[in-house]
Amino acid sequence: MIGTDIIFERGVPMKLCCKAAAAILGIIVCCFGELQAFAYTDMQSERNYTYNQNGDAVYIPNAYEYAGAVSLADLAGTKAKNPQDLYIDQDRNQYVADTDNNRILILDKNNQFQNAISEIKATDGTVSSLNRPQGIYVYPNGELLIADTQNHRIVRCDRAGNAKKIIEKPADMTGIEEGTDFLPSKVACDSAGRINVIATNINFGIVQLDSEGIFLSYIGAPKVQPDLFTLFWRKFSTETQKKRMVDFIATEYSNLYIDDADMIWGTISTLDIEAMANAIQSRDKSGSVTPIRVLNAMGNDILMRNGQFAPMGDLSIVDAENEQITPSQIIDVAVGPGGIYSLLDKARGHIFTYDTNGNLLYVFGNYGMRKSDLLQPSAITYIGDTIAVLDAGLGKIQLYRPTSYGKMVVEAVTQQYEGNFDAANALWIEIAGQNTNFAYAFVGLGNAQQSRKEYAAALDSYRFANDPESYSNAFILQRQQTLNIYFPIIFGVLLGIVVLLILSALFKKFWRYYKGK
Repeated sequence: MIGTDIIFERGVPMKLCCKAAAAILGIIVCCFGELQAFAYTDMQSERNYTYNQNGDAVYIPNAYEYAGAVSLADLAGTKAKNPQDLYIDQDRNQYVADTDNNRILILDKNNQFQNAISEIKATDGTVSSLNRPQGIYVYPNGELLIADTQNHRIVRCDRAGNAKKIIEKPADMTGIEEGTDFLPSKVACDSAGRINVIATNINFGIVQLDSEGIFLSYIGAPKVQPDLFTLFWRKFSTETQKKRMVDFIATEYSNLYIDDADMIWGTISTLDIEAMANAIQSRDKSGSVTPIRVLNAMGNDILMRNGQFAPMGDLSIVDAENEQITPSQIIDVAVGPGGIYSLLDKARGHIFTYDTNGNLLYVFGNYGMRKSDLLQPSAITYIGDTIAVLDAGLGKIQLYRPTSYGKMVVEAVTQQYEGNFDAANALWIEIAGQNTNFAYAFVGLGNAQQSRKEYAAALDSYRFANDPESYSNAFILQRQQTLNIYFPIIFGVLLGIVVLLILSALFKKFWRYYKGK
């Protein structure tokens, strides 16, 4: 703040001093004005935010806060270098694919170093070194499944590196040439023991193998729309040329996660920028352009996209000068409590959290030089309600815990997800009172009211949230409720009138008969 007491030296005209002070003040104001304008155009980088019904970013109370970092190093002090994957087991032990150090790091739940696997001992006694492993999965019995990328293999072993199974390029993989290298980057298993693999240079979807490594199929590769020239050219192409036209297949998956229901969550980070922009602007919820899919056993995408916008990460696709900016690049997904899930954005270091219906709850995280900032995120997971982000640039696991506001939002979503609508209603009322910018709080409130058949109140909540689809559904239910209340009465009255008319006619007929007419 600039003080108001100014001492003028003798002989200096006051008018000149005033002009100088005004000039200095103007410079300061201009500088701060520019700084504020810059901060506003990149408002997402400073605070937690969400998007309103118009697609504009709005501030919300901080949902998550920095909770510290886990340094990744062995007992000799060798730090992790470019780690690419993180897995937390049921005992909260931490497994890290330390890619450039060619090893797997194992830490206990207290973040203490336990072991490093750099060599694999095969059943025949031969020993081989890991070569840039990029993926790690841990079985319930404690055995590890490693995507040993540059060795072109998948290794199942114990914590000492003793191999139980080594899977090299599976035979009979359709659609790829014989000379195509097998470069597994991410692995995960379902309850039936099927191994799901993302391979760097295979874009036919997720590779599914049985527990012995035998190729089963590809899953989750929806067709893209080819251009007219490609369609015309295919008419005159040989079968060999057609097989090489991989433009008809979706781009590669970047990561995957299998939940307790054996649903496969897959992220795609190489989407077309123009297609993403069009999907955001048109509010496309079909899933034809999406960075996240949830695949069932048939390979169908069952992710719900019932929010104002489909889960796409940032909705901002232009900057303050109306120039196109890089959209979110989603590289991993973490599934949390109450059906919520969080997406990790490599483009700006943001973390987007959605509920099971695809409503955006909050966004936080950023690139920068503060200790809470990210440098090069590569993986994300939940540890209880804490979000852990593996940072390949820092060689650390960054931890973020929910604030009281964040806990309230998660609890409200969880209560609603589990069908405890009275508890959810009370929480949504409190959240809406704290943050009127959070339109979804009123959607949640409307959902809770609707579940209790309080349709008039639900209509008010949906109207405030500017959610026409939910409003329309609630209106239909209210109309049905009204009909259910009044139809029996109206029907009873009409039936009574009909009965009276019939009785009246019978009475008149009887009376005439009685009078002998």
